[in-house]
Amino acid sequence: MSGSSILSRIVVDRLLVGLLLLIMGGCTALPGRGDGGDLVTFTLEPSLEAIPQAAGRYSCLTVIVPPPRSAPGYATARMAYVQNPPRLDYFAEHQWADTPSRMLLDSIVGALLRSRAFGAVLIAPSPAEADLRLDTRVVQLRQLFDNGAASNVELVLEANLVNVDSGALLGQRLLRATVPAAPDPRGGAVAANRAAGEVLDDLTRFVLQRLDQAGIRCRMRMR
Repeated sequence: MSGSSILSRIVVDRLLVGLLLLIMGGCTALPGRGDGGDLVTFTLEPSLEAIPQAAGRYSCLTVIVPPPRSAPGYATARMAYVQNPPRLDYFAEHQWADTPSRMLLDSIVGALLRSRAFGAVLIAPSPAEADLRLDTRVVQLRQLFDNGAASNVELVLEANLVNVDSGALLGQRLLRATVPAAPDPRGGAVAANRAAGEVLDDLTRFVLQRLDQAGIRCRMRMR
């Protein structure tokens, strides 16, 4: 083999190695990729400090809260993100401690209790009688990336307030919060907690407003 052929082969090999390293570097920069380490787990425990107060307004009423349901793609502890809509992806090495819907159950009950508006707030199933049922569904909880430079976390929760005795729907609402986030999973988890706090504040206001608009008072029970 001539010297020029050997030199050409070396140049080609180096170019191939450089191209391979560039591709690998680009892959690790993707949000869902990691270094193969242990899974990092985050919790969804939003602050309830901003929940509106309505002490004793509906002290004669008991609210029961079934576990929230999950829209397709969100019945998992995997943390969802979107970089190429409408494709939904999941981080490889970061996860929630449980599904978002299960983690939100205690916070929904906690928000209603913190309002001090009701006689009792129960988790379904419960043998106790209830007057109102608050059905919820996690429609979306995802981190949205914009060319890798910035991101937002979007949480959408569907809420249905039902009169247990009559089965009548007292109100329905899609509650949405979008919060800026650092463009990484940890930043997404922090923003998700802020978004959940905003949605729970709106959820509590929605329940109180619907009861006010329905003219329900505590002089008598709903039955």
